[in-house]
Amino acid sequence: MKAPEDPDDLPGRIRVVASTTSIKCRAAHKAPWSRNRNMTKQVGIIGCGGIARAHVDGYRANHAEIVALHDVNAAGAEALKKQKSLNAALYSDLEDFLNHPGLEAISICTPPVAHEEAATRALRKNMPVLCEKPLAHSIESGKRLCEIAAASEAPLMVGFRHRFLPAINELKSRIDSGDIGNIIWFDNTFCAPAFGMDKTWFSKRSVAGGGTLMDTSIHSIDLFRYLFGDVIDQHCVWHRHFDDTDVEDASILTMKSLSGVLGTALASWHAGVAKCTIEVMGTKGRLLYDYEKPAALKFQPADGEWQCLETIPSNGFAEEIEVYFETIDGKRDLTCSAFDGLRSVEIALSVIRETIE
Repeated sequence: MKAPEDPDDLPGRIRVVASTTSIKCRAAHKAPWSRNRNMTKQVGIIGCGGIARAHVDGYRANHAEIVALHDVNAAGAEALKKQKSLNAALYSDLEDFLNHPGLEAISICTPPVAHEEAATRALRKNMPVLCEKPLAHSIESGKRLCEIAAASEAPLMVGFRHRFLPAINELKSRIDSGDIGNIIWFDNTFCAPAFGMDKTWFSKRSVAGGGTLMDTSIHSIDLFRYLFGDVIDQHCVWHRHFDDTDVEDASILTMKSLSGVLGTALASWHAGVAKCTIEVMGTKGRLLYDYEKPAALKFQPADGEWQCLETIPSNGFAEEIEVYFETIDGKRDLTCSAFDGLRSVEIALSVIRETIE
């Protein structure tokens, strides 16, 4: 499935047209209306599962006060409040949560199928939203969210935290400066012995939209687009090892950028040994990052030995939320927009449909 090769249909303009849709979305967004600029922000979290804990830590690193939690499972909200020692009000009703006094920004940490309702209701109140990836569980839902985001005064930022890792910033800087020459290919692998995933919502297509492609390869797609521009061609082979699921649990996605860079994204929940790496090959050298060795990015010039470039270990949540707050305060344009989220979902789900059909 190909996307148009017209640069006018790609990200980077104030308003762009999604390449496989007619939905207009903002690629940039400023919110000068913030009531609490440069002061402690009062935030809330919708969905109190595992990823919400990382958001709590990210908010605390940015000196925010978590004042409200929402979960349809009251025990889940109570557990998060207790575990993280939060002084937060607990809600099971979404409208009551959004009307919490002084609430200024939210994170959506629910399963993907619930993203649209929560984000739509928040954005219609002009409430800033940081939505966990993937943006939506379907292309159609992603399109609707793009429309809602374009109509709102508040930003919708998608949680592609890998963009904000210090090592990725260094990698991008090296690529952009030409240190490794013209880029030939990109490879990103996220594999782990996650043999219990068949017991979770991650392996339910109606909830997650897909398996490994929508879980970890969605990050790979976003990184590829972030580093090299939009995707004009994509294909995939995948396999299902679990007996009682309806999603892929091992996949290899191939991509091509408008500029001619080739990319692969390999993912598996069935790998016996964890492997999480990024490698970029150019005409003058290569870069290698191992997520299990986060303090260094490796660089090898074409005519030399490996060099270790020191980086700051991070999971990216604190940096992501710092950017989120700067966007809310109008200090920077929106990154990881609804359009970025939609394009990643389009690419992932188009190859699933292609192989099924």
